[in-house]
Amino acid sequence: MAELGAAAGAAAAGADAGAAAGGDAGAGAGAGCYCPENQAEDRESKLAMEVFEKLKDLQCPLIKGLHIKQPETVKQLLCTPSKYRMDILQWMYTRACPSSAPVLNPTSRTPEEAKIQVMLSVSRELMLSGPVTSDILLGRGGTLEQLRLIEELLDAVRSMATGCLIMSSVERQFKETREENEKLLGNLFSSPHLRSLLRPDCKARVNTHVYDSKRKVNEDKTVLVMVKQLQESVDKLEVLRAEHKKAVGVGSAEAGILEQKLRLVISDFHQLVLAFLQVYDKELSECCNLDCPFIHPLGPIIETVCRTLISCRKLLKAVLDVTETSANAVDTAEKQQEGGQSYGASVAMSLAAKMEELIQKYKLFSVSLKKRLEEGFDLEVIL
Repeated sequence: MAELGAAAGAAAAGADAGAAAGGDAGAGAGAGCYCPENQAEDRESKLAMEVFEKLKDLQCPLIKGLHIKQPETVKQLLCTPSKYRMDILQWMYTRACPSSAPVLNPTSRTPEEAKIQVMLSVSRELMLSGPVTSDILLGRGGTLEQLRLIEELLDAVRSMATGCLIMSSVERQFKETREENEKLLGNLFSSPHLRSLLRPDCKARVNTHVYDSKRKVNEDKTVLVMVKQLQESVDKLEVLRAEHKKAVGVGSAEAGILEQKLRLVISDFHQLVLAFLQVYDKELSECCNLDCPFIHPLGPIIETVCRTLISCRKLLKAVLDVTETSANAVDTAEKQQEGGQSYGASVAMSLAAKMEELIQKYKLFSVSLKKRLEEGFDLEVIL
């Protein structure tokens, strides 16, 4: 490990010197030029320094003693194929997945291909967001892709460490609680009053006389309330019985009178309907050219009258609509004679055009009226 650290330090120092020299040479050549390539390089440099700081925070033993400040050196250290880079990668996978330690241990004699396959399997288990391939693991992929993979691995290692701390604190709390409970139970069972706790002898001191007297008073109150309710129920039943007797006597005496009154009312109503039909036949039938509805004197009077009234209501509504339309037409004609009149929403119309429009509306209205009247007067009289 010491030899590996010394080699890494020498490589880092050489890389620092080369990066500084290259930076000085590039500063004179590319001064004042800031293109997308420079933006990508700055992003890689920033990410490389963040990854290196995370490795320091997690106390990676492989970078202990390294003091690197140049981003180019960090990128060369973490993104260039080397045994030192592979050891750092194996350390991160071992910390993120401890079960892979026997295979990824640097001292193990497992072939490199087998280690790469184990790393790919662990990456799938950790559900890393970026694509993880063997080229990236071997340091042959893009610099940005390698740095992102290392960053995700370090985040997984940090989350594992946090989870272990939480679990250890929870286990410690359980252990302390168990010890306190055991101590409490030991003190309780070693007490000289253990027998009295297990077999308590409690004698309740109750004044039996006072309890019986209160119980008797409560029972007497309950009985009085029930007697009062029963008496009220009996009184109500007597009132209902008297009303029933009275209603029976009145009903037997007035049954015939009520029947005669009902017959008289129905007969008068039938006469009124017949009179209305005569008026309809003489005056109203000319408006719709329909036959007068037939009502047989011995038929179901109430049902026929109801249907007839509905039909008449429709007819009267139609007559009112016709009257209103005629009045509107007369009013429009008078306004046209008085001066210019705009009949449309925004277009001036002549009287002839407006009359033609009203004639068309009247025809449509007549057709709909005829249909409504046919529906109203299509009656089946049950004889």
